Amino acid sequence: MNYGNNILVPFDMIYDIDIGIFKLIKSEYRNPVFIDTVMLGMSNNNFKYMMLTMHTYDPLNILLKDEYKNNSISILNDIITTEYNKVVKLSEPTEILKLLMVYMKTSLVKINILCKTEAEKEIILNDKILKNASIIMNDDYSRIDISKYDSIFIKNYRDLVKFRDLEGKSIFVGRYRFNQEEESNEEKQIIPLKEITVLVGDVNRIYFIDVYTIDDSYPIYG
Repeated sequence: MNYGNNILVPFDMIYDIDIGIFKLIKSEYRNPVFIDTVMLGMSNNNFKYMMLTMHTYDPLNILLKDEYKNNSISILNDIITTEYNKVVKLSEPTEILKLLMVYMKTSLVKINILCKTEAEKEIILNDKILKNASIIMNDDYSRIDISKYDSIFIKNYRDLVKFRDLEGKSIFVGRYRFNQEEESNEEKQIIPLKEITVLVGDVNRIYFIDVYTIDDSYPIYG
């Protein structure tokens, strides 16, 4: 079948692994020596809001005491390496899942879910909304044949440079602050990171997309 739009969506755009990390820390890593226990008392929505507004991708930076924040990336990598299956199971759907639900109702769009692990694949297989989506198993973006896709969703804008021969695509970047910078002009326009845009922007179309809704109908910050 010929599709009008062949879309590639990584698992972490559909399911929020940062919430999974937060919930894992709350349940199994409540060490008061390293963790700011006051921060563990925040709601899931508060945590989501903080992730959306952080200038650097670093979910543990929110939770660690100040004296340990410099080690947050190292600790985060250790958790993802050793506990990733637990993190995946604790993850929660983003608003992107609702968008894909709309797409799945048309025969003109093909949804391809990019999974890195069997744990991610299992979540997608058990999701009734995505039961007809195609699952792509690959943990190395550079080995993906990107030519067959029309549109790409991406959570972390910097990950785009991992794809090879990326051109002629519509790229939808998660509207996180760590994917953005402010132009130094009177309008103070928020734009995608220039360091990545200079590499991919001339030959692709770049758009921001909301991973969560922040308004009175869905108070993510409450």
